[in-house]
Amino acid sequence: MIEILTQFRQQYQPKTVQILFITEAVQPGNVFFYRKNSNVFRAVKEAFNQVFGVFESDEVFLEFFKENGCYVDYLCAEMINGLLPEVRQEVRMKGIKPLSERLAVFKPKVVITVMKVLEKEVNEAIKLSGITSIQYSKAVAFPAHSKTNADRCVEELVEILNMLLEREIWGM
Repeated sequence: MIEILTQFRQQYQPKTVQILFITEAVQPGNVFFYRKNSNVFRAVKEAFNQVFGVFESDEVFLEFFKENGCYVDYLCAEMINGLLPEVRQEVRMKGIKPLSERLAVFKPKVVITVMKVLEKEVNEAIKLSGITSIQYSKAVAFPAHSKTNADRCVEELVEILNMLLEREIWGM
């Protein structure tokens, strides 16, 4: 299942990754950013709607996302919902090295971690990658479990996107 989703995701990978959004893992039940049915998808799309205007469809949004160097990746290579907290943390730790290797390939300018609790692992992966391309890195709220979290995630993403454009860190 993960391999199929990875192949599916690769069709949306831009030639040059400018902004890498990192979240925890693929969710069970075919819930996946690039299937346009996850909380992260809805929050990221809403933030882009607020910054760039409403997209006429989810597919138009994903094309814009790709064309502007945005991509979503995962810390963990396996689904982890329902795991005991200590097992979940072990899986997160195992994801650091593979993520660092992908970061070394992508060399993004910006890393946005969509789940504040993952910030330590993502920062460790960045350090391990040895890349110097990152000009900005930030963790935002995960858009689940409450409307407050979803709204906070969108607000934080809007603030980041506007700042990146204003400071010309991210070129359109």
